[in-house]
Amino acid sequence: MASFAVERPWAYGGLCVLLWVALSVGIETVLFEGAVVGAALTGAVGGLAFAVVTVAVRRARGQ
Repeated sequence: MASFAVERPWAYGGLCVLLWVALSVGIETVLFEGAVVGAALTGAVGGLAFAVVTVAVRRARGQ
């Protein structure tokens, strides 16, 4: 049985990006009271990178 990341990579990628953006903005707002736009960009890039690597590794392992 394939994982969600392999079966639906676009949905998985979108979910990862949204989660990372929400966490980055939340942490920036609560702890640092700083640049929300920068935190959103950082979260988007981090989420996209995480999703791409996760899908690639799972496909390579045949999961």
